[in-house]
Amino acid sequence: MVRPAVYLFALAVFLGVCSSARAGDQVVRLSDGRGATYLYPGTALSVLTDPSRSMTIDSVAASHDFVPMHPTTDMGAAYWIRLTYSTAGTTKPWLLFLGYKAETADLYVRAADGSYSVTRSGIAIPYAERPVKFYGAIFFDLPPAPEPRTLYVRITTREPQLTIAIDSQDTVQGVNKVNFAIIIALDAIIVSLLISSLVFYATSRDRTYLLYALYLAMELLYRTNDQGVAAATFWPHWAMSSLRLGSLLDGARIAAATVFLRAFLNLRVVAPWLDRINIAFAAVFGLLALASFSGLPVRSSLLIQLSLVYVPLWLVSALVAWRRGEKQALLIALGWSLLMLFSVSFGLKQLGFLRGNLLVELVISQGSNLGVALQTLFLSLAISTDLRRVMRSEKYYATLAGTDMLTALPNRRGFEDVLQREWHRAVRTQGTLSLLMFDIDFFKGYNDEFGHTAGDKLLRTIAERETTVMRHGGDLCCRYGGDEFAAILPDTDEAAAMLVAQRMRLSIAEHGIAFAGSPFGVVTISIGVATTRPVEGAAPGDLVESADRALYLAKEQGRNRCASEGS
Repeated sequence: MVRPAVYLFALAVFLGVCSSARAGDQVVRLSDGRGATYLYPGTALSVLTDPSRSMTIDSVAASHDFVPMHPTTDMGAAYWIRLTYSTAGTTKPWLLFLGYKAETADLYVRAADGSYSVTRSGIAIPYAERPVKFYGAIFFDLPPAPEPRTLYVRITTREPQLTIAIDSQDTVQGVNKVNFAIIIALDAIIVSLLISSLVFYATSRDRTYLLYALYLAMELLYRTNDQGVAAATFWPHWAMSSLRLGSLLDGARIAAATVFLRAFLNLRVVAPWLDRINIAFAAVFGLLALASFSGLPVRSSLLIQLSLVYVPLWLVSALVAWRRGEKQALLIALGWSLLMLFSVSFGLKQLGFLRGNLLVELVISQGSNLGVALQTLFLSLAISTDLRRVMRSEKYYATLAGTDMLTALPNRRGFEDVLQREWHRAVRTQGTLSLLMFDIDFFKGYNDEFGHTAGDKLLRTIAERETTVMRHGGDLCCRYGGDEFAAILPDTDEAAAMLVAQRMRLSIAEHGIAFAGSPFGVVTISIGVATTRPVEGAAPGDLVESADRALYLAKEQGRNRCASEGS
């Protein structure tokens, strides 16, 4: 996730030694010479838990119940954090950084007369009302302290781990500019891909591009909120926790990604069991997201941790689809792999590994951003590759007077033109001409069970596999209409045509596309075979009628078979 400046560093310069073993007594001494921040020692911060959220600053300051800082596990409690620091060795302005997980954060500073002033902030506070306005995090100005000074911060949060740091204002602003540039670059990539997807949809009317555009829109909304840019730009006066809103957007993002991948990878057909797992995970994730948004005790960090499930799940889905013939799925698999790699590197960085020079740390700390950018680019490359394949096919078959836009095969008009041409050629050469008519068994039931999108995908699969089976240079497969196809085989006698038909039938049956509505358990086709030696005065329509009667005969004999009128 994107974090502002001091996300690149752990915690500020907490120097000095403990004057006693009691928590909270260590003084954090700030110095101009420091170029980096460090994780705070265990005794630099101390915390007091207020389960009822009713304690006053006076009772807190007088309390002896502070303990070393620990995870804030009680979502219903308030936590009072005590920090003692000194700015005697510095003239810089300093900022106290509280990460992006504190719903409310109230800073109490003691005045000379013994009273306490309070400054309020937090991610549930409107951005316009926060004392220090940096996107995506909560900051307070740290008052000068020539002598050691103790301050208190009252925090309410739904997350167990808080990032608390001190850094100089110029460092925060400098690194923040780099982060903001990265955010803008990533968002610009997503916006450009979103627009391209909508253009592709308007051009092709392929629903896959619309689903991809929906996913990109949800990804953009989620990241804009998560980065804090949305609150700073679009609703600076709205009091809504970015974590709770982020949970809702995260659920919508995962749902959109699941719907897109299921359609693009054709999971309902190539891997029904994996399709059901994706649906179940998206449903569970969505319910948790709604629960977190509605205020139920579900931590937003739990949804983030579930990336350890959905990223590998989508990677496996892409690999399985690729192994089962969905060629473009390999690019999707590469994209998810890069997302996993950068996410893991960011996690290792957070644990203190992979530390190097500033450039290396910057790249790794932006691992989530880089992973999403590369993953999104690979998804778009997969879609554009599929689009280019269709466009190349359209251009090739444009010479055949007509193209079926769904399968990229010649359509009925193209079929008739080619058949007429081959018929006249056979008359001149006194050669034979064979015609195969075939359709998908129980196709209406397949559409009813899986939907028309899956049916369209099946038609494309049939077209691709049958085109591959035909080995003769002059053979041509066409979409005759609906789920019916035709294959024109010049210079092919009946025996050879029957062999081609059997290869075509087996290529579909052995592909193993699961279909419970068929008595065979998989998608099958039936084929009618007709062969003639065209003569002057005869019409190619006679050959079509003969092949059509043979197809009817194959269905009468039980389907999933090849037949000719003489068989």
